[in-house]
Amino acid sequence: MSNQIVTLDGKFWDKDSILKQMEDSDEFYYEYLGKNALSSSSVKLLNKSPKAYAKSLRFANKRTSAMTTGWLLHLAVFEPEKFGHLNWIDASTRNTKIYKEAFADNPMTFLRKEYEETMRLSDAVYNNNDAVQLIEGLEYEKPAIGNIMFLPFRGKADALNVGRAIVDLKTTTGLSEGSFPYNCKKYGYASQVFIYCNLFGIDYKDFVFLCVDKETKDIGIYNVSEEFYYEGERLVDNAVSVFNTWFSDEPKNIDQYTIKGIL
Repeated sequence: MSNQIVTLDGKFWDKDSILKQMEDSDEFYYEYLGKNALSSSSVKLLNKSPKAYAKSLRFANKRTSAMTTGWLLHLAVFEPEKFGHLNWIDASTRNTKIYKEAFADNPMTFLRKEYEETMRLSDAVYNNNDAVQLIEGLEYEKPAIGNIMFLPFRGKADALNVGRAIVDLKTTTGLSEGSFPYNCKKYGYASQVFIYCNLFGIDYKDFVFLCVDKETKDIGIYNVSEEFYYEGERLVDNAVSVFNTWFSDEPKNIDQYTIKGIL
């Protein structure tokens, strides 16, 4: 890939320079690049509707309970020093006065029960030999950026063996009932596989999903098929087509986007 990156705002970046900022600043990674580079999240939105993607650029997406659970687990497993610096408050809900006051002083405030649940999930990972073997000795939370289909894409690998393997940690429910393959389709995980394999130079055979069931604490390990990888390519290709149609240098009026069909 080229050593020069042009973000969606037309700014030119040296690849080493932008990677350093991605590593040093979550604000730069999530806020600036959230608007000025594409990702597996934006692919999902673009495939849903150009209006859904446009809304994400104007308004910050509210973090759901499931998203908070996943984010806290990533910190506990891969960045325990950051996890240790979070503020925990003993309150029943976020609607209580004590929580609101603590949050006003420190936005990195979470409920004590969230800490306890996160530690149970983290213990489930580290008590499982197969899970430990997957992630032990790897680099954690490593960002990458590059051009895919002539547009800038960003990503952050949960656990990376440079040039050899990626392990992506997911939380889920119903793991023993076979829910994860359904969730992969629902949440567009195939696009993440395609993007990350291209950004990090990894073969799809070396991309692994490590799953933790939030209810049972079961551990699941899922490899990726060629079919799944090419489904990711299809999702990305369609999203890029939508982006180029509605958000390119000569964008169309998004109010004219219409869903048509025959019943």
